Amino acid sequence: KPAMLVTMLVEGRVAQRMTVPAAAVVRDENVDYLFLVTAPTVARLTRAKLGPERSGVRPLLEPLPANQGVILDGAFHLNSERRKRNLEKPG
Repeated sequence: KPAMLVTMLVEGRVAQRMTVPAAAVVRDENVDYLFLVTAPTVARLTRAKLGPERSGVRPLLEPLPANQGVILDGAFHLNSERRKRNLEKPG
């Protein structure tokens, strides 16, 4: 009812998870992707299962491939360049 307040205590187990900055996430057709570094000058767009954003970070719900770094900043611009190059390819 209006003007009625409630106090709650939510209990649960704490789970430590790796996180990535929200700026590292590329969303395309309601799917989350990250750019993984596969070689010193090569990055590959890879599907990632992520939790909801909280305080500017997204938790990884599934591990990423081993021995590959994640591009943490500039993913939006990198994805824009990727899409631009795909549009420029002859049909």
